[in-house]
Amino acid sequence: TIFVKNLPYNNITEDDLQLVFRSCGKIVDGGVRLARNYQTKQLKGFGYIEFKNPEGAYAAVQRAAKADGIKVGGRMCFVDYEESSMKGSFRTSEGKLWQKQHGSVHSNST
Repeated sequence: TIFVKNLPYNNITEDDLQLVFRSCGKIVDGGVRLARNYQTKQLKGFGYIEFKNPEGAYAAVQRAAKADGIKVGGRMCFVDYEESSMKGSFRTSEGKLWQKQHGSVHSNST
Protein backbone atom coordinates (compact mmCIF):
# COMPACT_ATOMS: atom_id res chain seq x y z
CA THR A 1 0.00 0.00 0.00
CA ILE A 2 1.17 3.51 -0.76
CA PHE A 3 0.20 6.84 0.75
CA VAL A 4 -0.31 9.71 -1.72
CA LYS A 5 -0.51 13.32 -0.57
CA ASN A 6 -0.82 16.77 -2.15
CA LEU A 7 -3.82 15.64 -4.20
CA PRO A 8 -6.36 18.19 -5.47
CA TYR A 9 -9.22 18.95 -3.09
CA ASN A 10 -11.84 18.70 -5.82
CA ASN A 11 -12.43 17.43 -9.36
CA ILE A 12 -10.72 14.08 -8.75
CA THR A 13 -12.16 10.60 -8.25
CA GLU A 14 -10.82 7.20 -7.25
CA ASP A 15 -10.97 6.26 -10.96
CA ASP A 16 -8.77 9.25 -11.88
CA LEU A 17 -6.15 8.17 -9.37
CA GLN A 18 -6.30 4.58 -10.60
CA LEU A 19 -5.67 5.74 -14.18
CA VAL A 20 -2.54 7.59 -13.08
CA PHE A 21 -1.08 4.75 -10.98
CA ARG A 22 -2.09 1.63 -12.90
CA SER A 23 1.02 1.92 -15.08
CA CYS A 24 3.04 1.13 -11.92
CA GLY A 25 1.34 -2.21 -11.32
CA LYS A 26 -1.95 -4.01 -10.77
CA ILE A 27 -4.23 -2.39 -8.20
CA VAL A 28 -6.62 -4.54 -6.14
CA ASP A 29 -10.36 -4.07 -6.72
CA GLY A 30 -11.50 -1.16 -4.57
CA GLY A 31 -7.85 -0.49 -3.75
CA VAL A 32 -7.93 3.27 -4.38
CA ARG A 33 -9.20 5.25 -1.39
CA LEU A 34 -9.45 9.03 -1.17
CA ALA A 35 -9.77 10.57 2.28
CA ARG A 36 -12.92 12.67 2.67
CA ASN A 37 -14.61 14.67 5.38
CA TYR A 38 -17.37 12.33 6.58
CA GLN A 39 -19.98 15.12 6.74
CA THR A 40 -19.22 17.32 3.74
CA LYS A 41 -17.63 14.60 1.53
CA GLN A 42 -14.91 17.19 0.69
CA LEU A 43 -11.58 15.62 -0.24
CA LYS A 44 -8.77 16.01 2.28
CA GLY A 45 -5.93 15.98 -0.28
CA PHE A 46 -4.54 12.50 0.38
CA GLY A 47 -5.34 8.87 -0.31
CA TYR A 48 -4.12 5.29 -0.40
CA ILE A 49 -3.52 2.82 -3.19
CA GLU A 50 -3.34 -0.91 -2.56
CA PHE A 51 -1.31 -2.81 -5.18
CA LYS A 52 -1.62 -6.56 -5.75
CA ASN A 53 2.11 -6.99 -5.16
CA PRO A 54 4.99 -5.06 -3.58
CA GLU A 55 6.58 -4.39 -6.97
CA GLY A 56 3.70 -2.07 -7.91
CA ALA A 57 4.14 -0.04 -4.74
CA TYR A 58 7.90 0.11 -5.30
CA ALA A 59 7.42 1.31 -8.89
CA ALA A 60 5.03 4.06 -7.76
CA VAL A 61 7.39 5.33 -5.05
CA GLN A 62 10.36 5.27 -7.45
CA ARG A 63 8.43 7.04 -10.22
CA ALA A 64 7.26 9.76 -7.82
CA ALA A 65 10.83 10.33 -6.62
CA LYS A 66 12.02 11.30 -10.11
CA ALA A 67 12.37 14.96 -11.10
CA ASP A 68 9.21 14.92 -13.23
CA GLY A 69 7.39 12.82 -10.61
CA ILE A 70 3.68 12.03 -10.69
CA LYS A 71 1.11 14.75 -11.27
CA VAL A 72 -2.59 14.45 -10.50
CA GLY A 73 -4.87 17.29 -11.50
CA GLY A 74 -1.85 19.46 -12.23
CA ARG A 75 -0.36 18.97 -8.75
CA MET A 76 2.90 17.18 -8.01
CA CYS A 77 2.14 14.28 -5.65
CA PHE A 78 4.25 12.92 -2.83
CA VAL A 79 4.21 9.13 -2.57
CA ASP A 80 5.51 6.88 0.21
CA TYR A 81 4.92 3.41 1.61
CA GLU A 82 2.05 2.98 4.07
CA GLU A 83 2.55 0.11 6.47
CA SER A 84 -0.12 0.71 9.07
CA SER A 85 -3.66 -0.56 8.62
CA MET A 86 -6.48 1.57 7.29
CA LYS A 87 -8.79 3.13 9.84
CA GLY A 88 -12.10 1.29 10.19
CA SER A 89 -13.96 4.56 9.72
CA PHE A 90 -12.64 5.19 6.18
CA ARG A 91 -15.60 6.05 3.90
CA THR A 92 -16.29 5.95 0.16
CA SER A 93 -17.37 8.99 -1.86
CA GLU A 94 -20.99 7.97 -1.16
CA GLY A 95 -20.35 8.07 2.58
CA LYS A 96 -20.50 4.29 3.07
CA LEU A 97 -17.95 2.52 5.24
CA TRP A 98 -15.20 1.29 2.90
CA GLN A 99 -14.70 -2.02 4.73
CA LYS A 100 -18.43 -2.85 4.56
CA GLN A 101 -18.43 -2.29 0.81
CA HIS A 102 -15.08 -3.93 -0.07
CA GLY A 103 -14.18 -6.05 2.96
CA SER A 104 -10.87 -5.96 4.77
CA VAL A 105 -7.76 -5.84 2.60
CA HIS A 106 -5.81 -7.44 5.43
CA SER A 107 -6.40 -11.17 5.77
CA ASN A 108 -6.30 -12.77 9.20
CA SER A 109 -5.08 -16.17 8.03
CA THR A 110 -2.73 -18.02 10.34
